[in-house]
Amino acid sequence: MNARIFDRLALVARVNPASVAPGTADSDAVDMSGFRRALFALAAGAIGAGGSVDFTLQSAAAPGGPFSDVPGKAIATLTQAGGGSNQQALVEIRADELPDGARYVRGRVTIATAASLVAVIALAGEPRFAPVDGQDLASVAQTIG
Repeated sequence: MNARIFDRLALVARVNPASVAPGTADSDAVDMSGFRRALFALAAGAIGAGGSVDFTLQSAAAPGGPFSDVPGKAIATLTQAGGGSNQQALVEIRADELPDGARYVRGRVTIATAASLVAVIALAGEPRFAPVDGQDLASVAQTIG
């Protein structure tokens, strides 16, 4: 039997592609009790004039929070002036890197100064029980393989 990559990876969180005003945008909370790793991918499109994009992972004991930043899981700021437009960043976390008592992780995008185009997706892998059928977000319309 040929295994498909999405038998072992689930699309578990996102910030849909949008022009985000200055402030924050949070991804869905990912329950890490069913996975050993998660990979968050940030895609920055056009960053507004003088603007910046930050991204960090946050953890919590419950899906609704309260959330706090996970040490060492933040990108260097992408700025319009520094050529950060149309760049991507990847941040991986292992379940054993979560602080004691934390089970959930989410990505937080912070936009400063000017609206910027961003999107985030998170893939959870190394499931504790495979395949991961049914663990994708409900918004995943198709998986072809």
